[in-house]
Amino acid sequence: MSNVVTRAIVLSSIKYGESSLIVQLFTENYGRQSFILSSKKGVRIHQGHISLMPLSIVEVVIVDNQHTTLRRIKDVQPTYVFKFIPFDLIRRSITLFLGELFYRSLQENVPDRGVFEFVTHVIEALDGGVDEGLPNFHLYVMYNLVRVLGVAPDVSNGSEKYFDLRAGSYSDIMPSHVDFFMGYDLELWRGVEKLTIESLREFTPTSDERQRILEMLEKYYSCHIPQFQPLKSREVLKIVLR
Repeated sequence: MSNVVTRAIVLSSIKYGESSLIVQLFTENYGRQSFILSSKKGVRIHQGHISLMPLSIVEVVIVDNQHTTLRRIKDVQPTYVFKFIPFDLIRRSITLFLGELFYRSLQENVPDRGVFEFVTHVIEALDGGVDEGLPNFHLYVMYNLVRVLGVAPDVSNGSEKYFDLRAGSYSDIMPSHVDFFMGYDLELWRGVEKLTIESLREFTPTSDERQRILEMLEKYYSCHIPQFQPLKSREVLKIVLR
């Protein structure tokens, strides 16, 4: 057995037995994978369990045993230390949501350094680069994640009356199926298209409108990302962002 080192982003961790954790990581070198950490195996977790908070950016040493489906982590060390997320309810709630979003959206065992750099940038922005407009941050991430995943909406005909979710484009003809937006929903969708980190504070939907936008984005993901499932943590955000 040999050891390999890679940067990784913690998506989630759950207790396994008396002394182990199953950890979902999005790694730079191997894509999204599950790993096991066991204190009985002498694993070192630097700075305690704060290194395993959702969206923690870490460096891990993996025991590269080809004969097991669940590889073991020997060492975890943070490469970025949170400044604000652990102490801010809204930021913590968004990290839980984004951790689930990335888990549902990223393919298992498919590395993509462009996506990894995007996710890293998003985490650092959430931790300190965004103050005003924070309740819109997850909408910005959802819309832009599909861009780096290669399934971005085609906005070239953005003045048309309908947005066809299945085609991922605008149309002046009503689609023959039910997966499309029109009217007020379309105006909300156009608002998300224009979002940047710098303009989050200028986007001022109501709480109900924000929930509607999230529903529309989930629908788009369902149409274009085969493994995508509804996000359970959206209910937490609904309560926190009211």
